[in-house]
Amino acid sequence: MITNIYNETLTFITALNCNLEEFKKDPEKFYENWDENWYASDTRYEHPIIDGNSLREITREEKILNLNMSELLQDGEYIENGEILIVECPESILRKAWDKENRIWYETMTKEEIVEVRANKILEYQKLVENKNMLEASKFTSTDEISFIVVKMNNLEIEINNLGNKIETFKI
Repeated sequence: MITNIYNETLTFITALNCNLEEFKKDPEKFYENWDENWYASDTRYEHPIIDGNSLREITREEKILNLNMSELLQDGEYIENGEILIVECPESILRKAWDKENRIWYETMTKEEIVEVRANKILEYQKLVENKNMLEASKFTSTDEISFIVVKMNNLEIEINNLGNKIETFKI
């Protein structure tokens, strides 16, 4: 077991090959320069902080806000008035990208790619129509199966129409 020593400013001093509980009983036995204002932990922290009576690693949010580590911001996040704010990505964006400068999401799919996605969904819809017709013509009871297909068809129809609207927004 390793015991890590930090000074009063939470700077790492050294790691000792001893059990933390044993160390706490008699710190000078294991580290003769021990100071009562120092901290010992069985965890090595990169950015320690005092939380109550113990040490912990600072959170990602604390790193961003207190240490100016803005590179840890995720897409859709930005800092304003000392807070991390989140912009949710619109569901209409198929392949998203985040513009950090303008703080907006934008689409990266081309018109041709969206047309291809829409065409595949139309073909999938047609297969569902065929499957529904075959189940209706079957001699077996298939009410649940047909209901399931109808729900999928309705969802696909909405997706196909939304993609059609998205295609119309592209400039010719």
